Amino acid sequence: MICELTSYCRRWGSSGAVQWGNPKYPFMLGSELVPYPLEMQVFVNYLKQNKPNTKIALLYANDDFGQSYRESLQDLVKGTTLTIVKEASYNAEGSEVKAQVTDLAASGADTFVLGGTLLACPNALNAAHDAGWKPLTYMSGTCVSKLLFQLGGDGADGVLSVTPLLDPADPANASNPAMVLYKQQVAKYQPKADTGDGIVAYGWSTAAVFQQILEASPKLDRGSVMEAARTLAGVKAAGLQVPDSTWVTSASDWFLGETFQLVKYNKAAGHTEAVGPLLNLDGKTATLSPQDLLNS
Repeated sequence: MICELTSYCRRWGSSGAVQWGNPKYPFMLGSELVPYPLEMQVFVNYLKQNKPNTKIALLYANDDFGQSYRESLQDLVKGTTLTIVKEASYNAEGSEVKAQVTDLAASGADTFVLGGTLLACPNALNAAHDAGWKPLTYMSGTCVSKLLFQLGGDGADGVLSVTPLLDPADPANASNPAMVLYKQQVAKYQPKADTGDGIVAYGWSTAAVFQQILEASPKLDRGSVMEAARTLAGVKAAGLQVPDSTWVTSASDWFLGETFQLVKYNKAAGHTEAVGPLLNLDGKTATLSPQDLLNS
């Protein structure tokens, strides 16, 4: 039984890449991470409302992850007054981005979209700051981590992103029962883990989603568990899931984390802050995704 469940878990991608929702491959499922095209839709909507004539510079990883941001952004700015003036890619197997960011800074762009991951994110924020470039910056939701924000230094202040989870670094969330349970249990079983970091919170919350899938499954065999994952009537209060959000999957919608929050990082406070209301884009991922990526 453990082997069967482990086999399933190996196909549950820690990713918001749309390829995980390709109906040709029913053994795959993305996690609660926000699908990348939805990130770009929310940010483009934000720009149209707050900075409609902006010039955008884009940095993206040279893999399918980065292409999700690049192609989604290219599609979404069509027919708007938003303009992409410069693009640059970096080696997804590394995190060196200084030369690319320096080049983007010289483009005249006043908005920076950072479709990077892990250390490439703080490295890019530092490079922009060092270049004296102060654009409105959007950073991939995969980099919403206390550690990565801190590594970004002054360049991280005011950066926008998205998250499907409560920020464990925000003292305002400390008394939330889900947060109390999370910090108690992680401290008990992994005392060296930083419970204030979003990546740790993500791991905890993913396990909580999996628990709800197992509880919804009529039998604990691979096929039943996978079918339960594909037909979730409504996941609520899973781990540190943002309150009032619901995650749903169905035969026509295999994307989980489509309800989430736009956030801004406050360096002085050391945590993110909500920007606007909770966002519900349930069922929108497939229509907003570049078809070549969705079907790859």
